[in-house]
Amino acid sequence: MGGPSDPVADNQANKPDIELVGNDSAELYAFYGGFLDNGSSSTTDGDVFYRVRVAGNSGQAELGGYVFIGLDITGDGALDYYIQHGGNPTQQIAILRADLTAANDSPDTIGLGDTLFTTDVVEFGNAGANSYFTDVADIDPGLSATPDYDPYDLDDGSDADHFLTFSFDFAELVNVIRTDAANDSLNDDLDDSFEWFDDSFSMQMVLTTSQDVNNINSDLGGIDGASTETFTTGGGISPEVDPGGSHLPEPATYALLFGLFAFDCAAYRRRR
Repeated sequence: MGGPSDPVADNQANKPDIELVGNDSAELYAFYGGFLDNGSSSTTDGDVFYRVRVAGNSGQAELGGYVFIGLDITGDGALDYYIQHGGNPTQQIAILRADLTAANDSPDTIGLGDTLFTTDVVEFGNAGANSYFTDVADIDPGLSATPDYDPYDLDDGSDADHFLTFSFDFAELVNVIRTDAANDSLNDDLDDSFEWFDDSFSMQMVLTTSQDVNNINSDLGGIDGASTETFTTGGGISPEVDPGGSHLPEPATYALLFGLFAFDCAAYRRRR
């Protein structure tokens, strides 16, 4: 995410399950997203899906660290919220506010703030599943290797690449943003228009991983995590998309694919 590919072996914890991998030229991306509206005409419901590619599973059945997807909803290049997947001993999907005292516009200035929503992870195969961590080959079988890369082991490591796919209720994000926008005591960047936040609003995204729930300390998609350049100038932030995954005009070099998918059903764009 954020460039032609993700730098290999650049997570600080040196763990395959939080090492993002992708290959732009092969169209094997580190980050995918989608939206399932369940046939509703409402602009505030539906399910958001994310899929993240990592270099392995570190010998574990579940992702051992955390994935954070930063959201810039105001268009100023600074992150406003994070979607989190991870936890120990109970894995959760959560929505966090970005640290209101940090700039949140570059790898060295991002910070996590208050947790505003959580739901427990329910693994694939169970009723109400919202998470699936498995080999890339289980999701995308039949790919052929080339002299340049193995499509199931892009970093040429000891672990097979894995996909983490997870989903959450878009209405929860709507509620968080609308509540914050109505709270004039918060020192945030949300103007009154965000009190009507829905799936027509655009946003930009930053993909990150961490070994620690308290701070982001591992990998950033598409760029070296040691960079001090802003996301706007140095990369690592997506083009503008709407919450349902539709592209607005984007740079041709940006390696982010928003495909539509679900765990076991087809996804449809909302009818307008």
